[in-house]
Amino acid sequence: MTHAARVKGPVQDVDGAGGRESMQVNDAPLPRRFGRYIAGLRENPPGRMLRYPDLPAEPWWDARQFSLCRDLESMSGQISEEFYRLTSDHFQEEKESIARAGDWKVSFLFEAGGFKNQRNTDACPVTTSIIEAHRTMGGLGGISYFSCLGPAATVAPHSGSTNMRLRCHLGIEVPPGDCGIKVGGVQRGWEAARCMVFDDSFEHEAWNSSSRRRVVLIVDFWHPDLSDDEVSLITGFRRHAVNTGLGVLRYRQQTVLDRPG
Repeated sequence: MTHAARVKGPVQDVDGAGGRESMQVNDAPLPRRFGRYIAGLRENPPGRMLRYPDLPAEPWWDARQFSLCRDLESMSGQISEEFYRLTSDHFQEEKESIARAGDWKVSFLFEAGGFKNQRNTDACPVTTSIIEAHRTMGGLGGISYFSCLGPAATVAPHSGSTNMRLRCHLGIEVPPGDCGIKVGGVQRGWEAARCMVFDDSFEHEAWNSSSRRRVVLIVDFWHPDLSDDEVSLITGFRRHAVNTGLGVLRYRQQTVLDRPG
């Protein structure tokens, strides 16, 4: 017989220090999968624990099943208008450590770490409102941005960092000719005003062998098999880890500054 761990009532600060309010802990049992995810800490993993157990894994997903994709497609005209109002100042070179050839520029709306690019989102209110209305993934694992792949550009095979998300591409500019993406060995092409959804933890690559640029809006969202409770727990766990690390870094910086000589 298995038992779910429960913590009831207020939890006091372990050092008994006064002046701080106690924290009320929700005593609901943890989802079994989250328990297995946390149990991975026993192995002292060297990375950031970005793999979650027992999630269905398919390279390609039917975009029609996701309300995010339906909303993006229904508003694709306004999204495109917002994209075309952006200037070169809204874009930057894509700088991930992925091998590539040719020109690849991006305009971030929501950046890694959960940071909202206020300048770019202010310029794209419709696009931003749709992203914020759905269960999109922020924090360390998810980003949302316009991606412009120039003529004759290629992006080498690579894999995303986590299986906890799916990635949506909305076609903005799709040139004729040889321009496509391969995920898990399955090749597809973009269509203007249409979404495609894939699991980017599978190896994938992209290319644009045409003479015109390819533009898509990319939006990461939580894997649909994750419950809202799991998403909340994962987000809280990872936020705690980040804040703890930042606290240690600030402490180290302060002690160096305070060190005599």
